[in-house]
Amino acid sequence: MKTWARENEKKNKKRRPELTKKMDSLQEAKEIKEDKQDYLQENELFGEMYRENRKEEEEMRLKSRSLWLNAGDKNTTCFHNSMQIRRARNQIDKIQVDGQEIKRVEELKKETHNHFKNLLTANEEIADHDNFLQHTPKKIRDGQNAEIM
Repeated sequence: MKTWARENEKKNKKRRPELTKKMDSLQEAKEIKEDKQDYLQENELFGEMYRENRKEEEEMRLKSRSLWLNAGDKNTTCFHNSMQIRRARNQIDKIQVDGQEIKRVEELKKETHNHFKNLLTANEEIADHDNFLQHTPKKIRDGQNAEIM
């Protein structure tokens, strides 16, 4: 399996430079004489180059993730420091409500709850039900509406 992976990796590393050379020669030929076939080949080469680049990006992403998971599994100092930094960055220590700074946990919870409750609750005084639909174009005439009822 390892032998196959090494050989496959060698082939893939050669593939990108080959595609680049083909693209360069095709574009040079296109400058001399434009042909519809050249455009089709160019599109195919662009597609192949795109796929090769995506494969390489995915491989690099998987390798970096794998290394990070390995480091995390080893309980390294770097891993713990990064977790502490993330935890500190995500924590809310204080908020400001009506010019007052609130730091106590119970008050933070209460004010946060009140804020979102007010934000997500409809206010009857603000809602104007009479003029709500006046800007919406009517698609059904009154006669049609009467027939439906």
